[in-house]
Parts: sequence; structure tokens; C-alpha cells
Amino acid sequence: MLIISGGSLSAGELTDKPVQQDSTVSDDTPWPEKRSSRSAWENIVSFPGLVVYTPFKLFFQGTKRGVNAAANRKWFDRLAALLQFRDVTWGALPTYSSRAGIGLKLYRNDVITEGAQFQLGFSNGIATPKRQRYFLRLKNVRMGELLRFGARARYQNYADERFYGIGPSSRERDETSFAHENSSFEASLDAHVSKRLIAGINFGYEINNVLPGASDERPTIGDIYTLAELPGLENQLNFWRGIISLAYDGRNAPGNPFGGTMLELNAATYIQNSDDPQYGFTRMSADISQFINIFRQRVLVLRLSAMITETESGKQVPFYYLSELGRTATIRGLSRGRFLDKDRLFGSLEWRYPLMIRQGNGIDASLFFDFGQVADDISNVAIRDMEPVFGVGFRIYSKRLLIANIQIARSSELTRVHLSIND
Repeated sequence: MLIISGGSLSAGELTDKPVQQDSTVSDDTPWPEKRSSRSAWENIVSFPGLVVYTPFKLFFQGTKRGVNAAANRKWFDRLAALLQFRDVTWGALPTYSSRAGIGLKLYRNDVITEGAQFQLGFSNGIATPKRQRYFLRLKNVRMGELLRFGARARYQNYADERFYGIGPSSRERDETSFAHENSSFEASLDAHVSKRLIAGINFGYEINNVLPGASDERPTIGDIYTLAELPGLENQLNFWRGIISLAYDGRNAPGNPFGGTMLELNAATYIQNSDDPQYGFTRMSADISQFINIFRQRVLVLRLSAMITETESGKQVPFYYLSELGRTATIRGLSRGRFLDKDRLFGSLEWRYPLMIRQGNGIDASLFFDFGQVADDISNVAIRDMEPVFGVGFRIYSKRLLIANIQIARSSELTRVHLSIND
């Protein structure tokens, strides 16, 4: 038996020779009784925190074990290879979003100039086959050292959009349906002021039609509202559009940022193309996200976004151009178009936890809390009217981009699942 007490043990003492037992220690020597690390009152005080923390601990540990088991079988490597079929010059990406459905994006790199890309994409709804989206896009065409040119043509027809009324007091039971057909053509010019700062201008033309909705479960919007009650119900509303933007991207990794700030500022004006224009408005928005690495790529994401709409004198805003809460990019636990009004304010807090990281690619889980509301004036947004939403999510990402994202969100009205792949 080897007993080491007091001081250090030199290399010369590490031998097989028997060591003389300390004569002051015998088998009958009473040892101090082991005490609990916590007293009774400490256990009582900490119990509520333990109750709150345990579900989160089980969630993260359970998902991490499941991901590790799948990673050992290389399931995720095969999935990433399937979702990112590409070579140096061209590629094909399967796409999916809860709104547009399943589709395909084809692209070709280094067209016209080095680094430029041409894209062709289409998608079609699964549950609602009349949902369609098609686009052609050219981006990042170099015009000197600083300027980049881009252009896009897009047609989309969403045959089962929902309308609940205007304002924060709109009711879920007043739900109606409509189809929104939109064709747009645009050209953009971006100035890369620095590695992280981009200033841009965008000019476009949009053609809008409102048609009867495809749903048999909800009344069509035109059966409930008149044009006098709801501006924008008529067909062939055409707009010239101009946008000025400023974007700062300080994220340290585009696909999976765990530090930095992202800021977007936009000002847009819409002018109706008509001899007797009834519509005309200006819209300004600001969106800021802060990524904070707490420890070991456990990331806290803070986001705040605001949008303000101002109409021209004597003019109106079509209802489908109003500020909206209900998209995946806003509050994730609401039906699309659930709240509409001129202005909106929303924010979110999200905690991301890495489940697997391999050479910059990986999977993480998240817990999030969204909140926000619309109003005729942003100064009228009240905290008591904010819609709270809680949820969980999983992301698959590469070094350069987000590959797949699934989010499950719960509001006071419903539970909603969002899935996007290469979208």
C-alpha cells in the first residue's frame, strides 16, 4: 500500500519497495463524517431552478445523443451531400419551404465575370398544388472593384393566402382566403464600401392580382369585403418600386455565426402606374441581430426589427403590402398574415446549442422566444398587446450557408411547424 501525505513525491520514491505505514494512523482512527455538499435549506431554495432547468437539460442531452448516434452512421454526411449536389462551375439544389413547397434551384458560376452567378428556380406546393413560384436571377456581376450588378424576374401565385382583418385586434375567427398573383422585374446595383459594408439601390416593377382563394373551408375575401372597405382588392395593380439599402454584416461565419452584428436598413417607395393613381406609399425598415458566444459556441441571438409605412397625401396602401406578422422571418408561431397594419415592431431571443460540429459543418438545436405586434403607428405598439411565441428548432449548416432549418413554434392560437431547405 502506498500512502502519500504532505509535500510532494520525488521520482526516486516511485519504487516497488514497501512503504512504512504512518504509525499515527491505525484502523481504529475515527474519520470525519462526510457532510452533504448542500444543506437542507439550500436544496429547498434551489428546487424551483432545478425543475425549470431539467426539461432543457433533457432536451439538449437527448437530442445530442440522437445526433451522435446518427453521425456515427454518417447519416448527416449523406444528407448534406444529397442537398448540395454541385461542382466548381454549376450545381443543382433541391429546395423546400412551408409556403412555396418543394422545388429545385439550378445555378451556374462565373458567368459574364468571375464570381457572378446565374440562377433558375421553381417550386410548387404539395398540399396546395396551385402554389407556384418561378424565378431567373443574375447576381454579383462585377463592374469595377466596388460595384456589383444584379437582376431578377419572378412570378409567384400563392392560391391560399389568409386575411384576418387589419390591426392588432383582428380576430382569428374572421379568417378569409384569397389568391395573390405577383410578377416582378428588378435590377440592382451594390457598392461594396468595405468587406462588411454594402450600400445598394434597386429599381423594379410589380404586377398584382387578387383572385378567389383555393380553400373550401374559408370564405373568399371578396365575399366579405368591398373595395371601399379593403383597398387593394382590384386586379392589375401595377407599381414602380425603388429601394435604397445599407447592410452591415459583421458575423464571423455566414452559415453558423457565433459572434458579430448584422444590421439592415431599407427605404422603399411604391408609385402606382396609372393615369389616376389611388395608391402610393413609402416604407422604411430596420433590422438588427447580435450574436453572442456565451461559451464553446453556445450562442445567444438577440434580434429587433421595426417597419414604418407612410402614405402619400390622399393615397392608400394595398392590404397585401401592409406590414405583416406571421411569416417565418417575423413571429414563427402565427398563421401567415395573422396581423396586418401600417407599422410593426417585433423581436426575438434565441439560444443555440451545438449538437455536432465537423470541419465547419454541423447541426445545432435552439430554443427561442418571439414577441411583437402591428399598429397604425409604431408609437401605439403596447407591451400588453405583444404576441408571445415559444419554440424549438434544429439547423443543418455548412461553412458558407444554412442548408436546412426546422422550427416548431407555439402561440396562444396554434402550433406551427416551419421547414426550409436551401431556401
